[in-house]
Amino acid sequence: MLLVLLAWAGATAHAQEVRTNEKGEKIIVYPDGSWRYFDEASEDPFGESQQQTPTELIPTDPDERRAYEDRKSHEKALRVADLATNRATRARKRYTLARQRRMELEASLKHLESLGKTADRAEKQRTAQQLKSAQKAEKAAYKDWQKALKFAAKAEQMVEAPYKKRSKWLAKVQQKDDELLAREEAPAFTQLDFGPPEQYASYDPTQDPMINPPPYQCQFTRDETDPFNGKRRKDLAAEELFAFTPPPLRTYMKGRTFIRCSASMTSVSGGLIYLTFIFRVASPNAHKSFGGIPRGNFILLRTLDGEQIRLRNTLTDRGAYQASDGSYTFRAQCTISAGQQDMLKRSEIDNMRVVWQTGYEDYQIYRIDFFKDQLNCLLP
Repeated sequence: MLLVLLAWAGATAHAQEVRTNEKGEKIIVYPDGSWRYFDEASEDPFGESQQQTPTELIPTDPDERRAYEDRKSHEKALRVADLATNRATRARKRYTLARQRRMELEASLKHLESLGKTADRAEKQRTAQQLKSAQKAEKAAYKDWQKALKFAAKAEQMVEAPYKKRSKWLAKVQQKDDELLAREEAPAFTQLDFGPPEQYASYDPTQDPMINPPPYQCQFTRDETDPFNGKRRKDLAAEELFAFTPPPLRTYMKGRTFIRCSASMTSVSGGLIYLTFIFRVASPNAHKSFGGIPRGNFILLRTLDGEQIRLRNTLTDRGAYQASDGSYTFRAQCTISAGQQDMLKRSEIDNMRVVWQTGYEDYQIYRIDFFKDQLNCLLP
């Protein structure tokens, strides 16, 4: 028996050997220098076969190992970003259904009240109670949606973050967000799926920062009066509206975001307010793929209520190329009419359609209160 063990050990030594790395972890090192972790608890700690090399090997060279760990971290961050986007989409659907349910009950109650004394009193009380529960459900769904949007935006940023920062964030997500990393789809959500009223008994809208957010901090980059025409001009700081990478491009982009859009508003004495968009596309061929936004083309904004606001671009920009990172930047500028100002001041914008020279694309906006907040800074 001893001879058999010695013979096995000698044969194995030529194939792979168990060592301890600088962290004190046991690893299996193969003849080509690659390695993987040694699993003492496994019935087959060396892998599927003692004479076979695993399909994925971890390099032992320090530089190669750092590159390997960075790549794996990128891949994990991309998966998290995809899952976060999907979860935000589902949360938005739940909020939309909750909003529809609340509106239907409001209409039903209004109809019952219009009947006066002829209305069924029990039905009226029941509808009023259902409306109260639906209102709370809508606010809770809105809160969940905004939280999911915020997480999705953060996940997109972490894809491009430095390795240490990204890894630290991923570890935090692993501990606190098991629901996301479990890749479990949320159960189907219908108009009746609001749960009993008692479910929302402890919910206090006044303590909800999504319903009662802290005051928006106006950040002006310019506030001055022109000495020649006497007109006062105010420029607000730009904010990011969305960051988006099409799923088919995620592997190719290697952690970079394909397109980002930021925007800012400017007011000039006399009631003129215009909106500036800056689109940054991480592609040296963006001028061919997008072609810019010609003067006269539309940028359409859609409110949560389904209304549309049509903004016309007044600036022709064929794009500026940045050789340092191989990207293109496009600008668009739209004047906001008085009627559009009123609508934007009371609406949340969740989608934007940009009519490029080569066609149009739709984007989901993360900062749905951006237009309302900046207009309130310029027109308090």
